[in-house]
Amino acid sequence: MKFAFPLLAGLPLIATTGMNCTVIQLDTLSAPVDENQVYRLCRSPDHTGPLPLHLFAHGDGSFGSWTEAYDDYITYFTDAGFVVAEYYSCGLDWACGIKGDEDFLEMLKIAASMRDSANENVDFNYGISASGHSSGARAALMIAAARDTDDYLPDRIKDKITPSMSDMLEILAAVIPNHPDGMYDPTNHENPNVPGFAISETPTLILTGEWDYVELEGSAFRDWNNITSPSRVYMNVAHARHGECSDHKPPRGAPISTDFLSCHVKADKESCSRIYDSEAESYYGAAEYLAQGDHARNNAIVKTADGEEISTPYVASHRTAAIDKSGNKSDNGRL
Repeated sequence: MKFAFPLLAGLPLIATTGMNCTVIQLDTLSAPVDENQVYRLCRSPDHTGPLPLHLFAHGDGSFGSWTEAYDDYITYFTDAGFVVAEYYSCGLDWACGIKGDEDFLEMLKIAASMRDSANENVDFNYGISASGHSSGARAALMIAAARDTDDYLPDRIKDKITPSMSDMLEILAAVIPNHPDGMYDPTNHENPNVPGFAISETPTLILTGEWDYVELEGSAFRDWNNITSPSRVYMNVAHARHGECSDHKPPRGAPISTDFLSCHVKADKESCSRIYDSEAESYYGAAEYLAQGDHARNNAIVKTADGEEISTPYVASHRTAAIDKSGNKSDNGRL
């Protein structure tokens, strides 16, 4: 499949060329019916050898083969040189923990199983990354919080993390929550520990849309604003509804998603520049992607260096050397 899409000069659009997928049985996955105790492993035929592993978490109600609704989004990752694993289990929130607060464990089970079986598709030297949509975005936020905050998870969840799964947590390199649930609301029982929820290290990109009327207005930015990771990015996508990554062709959040992973997993400097450098050809000026107008729904509300409060669809902050494996440090935080 190939899609035409208008772009700001200098920004890449990966032309999706298709992917090869295999459905794999994994009995440790949680599912009310056995046929959903599987995950799908996908990769591009254009990339050979072991590749970095990316884990994708579907939204509530997208169980079994319905997860294939995300294929146009997933194909961007495979074309960018990632192997993508997405679980078919946990089709409804009630199937995994309390209102889905154990969904993220499925990603750890898959990664641990692949590492323990020495799966030849994956190079774990890159670490792993995770993304998800809606309830799956909550799973992506929770896996990052579980990595960064020792006392975040209650014992009923922590006790289910095996040593191999814990090893996978330790090598989590980046997460991309796509139209996430609000993690800040104490009445939201999908987050098992609202006061203890914290992402302090894991690079995080949150995507939302100006036409997302499923989540409360400003909810995604409030999630982002509570994250203290030195590398964090927020994008309010133009005209994007809640189901953008499954029902829009091409998904407008896909290019920055693959750039974000290429930056933080592969240490690709050009990808990092497109995300964090406001003076280069970057997403800061990408009108094709960003919600327009000073008061677009779900814009970020931030303060400038002069203390002025403004509404903006894009915020990117980077203050660590996480992207540079050579050890060179940088401090290029941007509004």
